Amino acid sequence: MLRISFFRLAGPLAFPILMLWGSTRAQSADFQQQVNPFRVADLDGTVWVQPFTGGTNAPTLQLVDIDNDGDPDLFVQDRADQLTFYRNDGTPTQYQFNWQTDFFADLATGAWFKFIDMDGDGDFDLFAENPFSLIRYYRNTGSPENPSFEVAVDTLRDTAGNLIEVDGFSVPDWADIDCNGTIDLFLGRTTGFVTYYQGLGLDGQNNPLFTFVTNSFEDINVQTGGGL
Repeated sequence: MLRISFFRLAGPLAFPILMLWGSTRAQSADFQQQVNPFRVADLDGTVWVQPFTGGTNAPTLQLVDIDNDGDPDLFVQDRADQLTFYRNDGTPTQYQFNWQTDFFADLATGAWFKFIDMDGDGDFDLFAENPFSLIRYYRNTGSPENPSFEVAVDTLRDTAGNLIEVDGFSVPDWADIDCNGTIDLFLGRTTGFVTYYQGLGLDGQNNPLFTFVTNSFEDINVQTGGGL
């Protein structure tokens, strides 16, 4: 039992004192496990079967028609080396994504991934992180309908032989920015600037070639946070 006593000291420095005292023995209690004690539903009233199984933290997403059936499929990565594949069983305008696997083709993708037809043969190749903060290139040796990936370049370097390094929490991107028919490479930096590597096409082994141009592409500087 817990008891409370309150009294005031006498004298010129008098001040009140509050005391709590009693038994420190733990009180017994009975607990009973209840599984799914209440319903969880969305705004339409649809009940979620497993509402507390978790979610995503900082997912990387890409829509890619990986099976060449005319509609985009969905790839999601939120954990290292876990590339989740949702096949689109709908249409190009009415998506219906159905989960297929959390480990697409058993590929080691590190912290990020990016599909692109790098060699221009009509199917999607893949870039991914080679830990830590480097780039691995997978060539698609299958077909547009049945992809098959093999490591073509384990650690990507530029034409000067230097490692191409990616800053943490950054996902590279590829685009033909100069419209010369070859794919260029862009890296976002933690400083807010953008590093630009010009694509020079493919080497004799059909692997991509990139040459460093600048660490400050078009003087773009992206900043977040802060205040006036």
